[in-house]
Amino acid sequence: MSNAKASATTLKVLASVWEETEAVGEVYDFPDNEIDWSHVLLCDRFTALLYARVATWGAEYSFRQQCGACRRRYTWELDITELEIKPLPQTSIAAYKEGNRFTTTVLDDSGEARKVIFQLVTPKLESKIVQAADIAVSDRVTASLAQRIVSVEGLDPGKGAIKAWLNDLDMGSLYDLLQELDAYDGGIETEIEIECPHCGEREELELPLDRSEFWNPRKPKRS
Repeated sequence: MSNAKASATTLKVLASVWEETEAVGEVYDFPDNEIDWSHVLLCDRFTALLYARVATWGAEYSFRQQCGACRRRYTWELDITELEIKPLPQTSIAAYKEGNRFTTTVLDDSGEARKVIFQLVTPKLESKIVQAADIAVSDRVTASLAQRIVSVEGLDPGKGAIKAWLNDLDMGSLYDLLQELDAYDGGIETEIEIECPHCGEREELELPLDRSEFWNPRKPKRS
């Protein structure tokens, strides 16, 4: 399934499984607490989808991993409900409701500090991100990131100039930018630390959510 189809499927799944909302909170202005998932931020949609998975299959998830030190393979298990949920900061809520525009500063390779204006991921923006990722497979990260960025100080308008600038950033600057964008966002923390049972090597990695067994495990949930 393509990323674009997967994104559309997510909206359909959430609309199908959702029963009732007690309160939509201060981020959204949905009448009568009726959620329109096509206007919900990615951080909230992902959290809802993850807990729909928990309700369907249970909280336990295990995956195979190869140790980077001893190269032996092992199974790592975790409880999904123990993943940290990061609330959307109050400053982000205010900025989102005032037009979804956020500002940060990035020091590029020339040593120049450039003002970067970006936005939180809405369903409309997500569709552009997944299309960019499907097209630009070789530089998927910068192609996707360019869709979130509205403008960069000193650059010509347009995603092409922004993507070229991102491609020229060194890994340190690019990582700092990703961390800065993440600080304004909310949702579930999917970076975890695991430990090899054979040699004790510790490793940080992103929870492998793209594997089919995460969303559709073979074993039924425990009672």
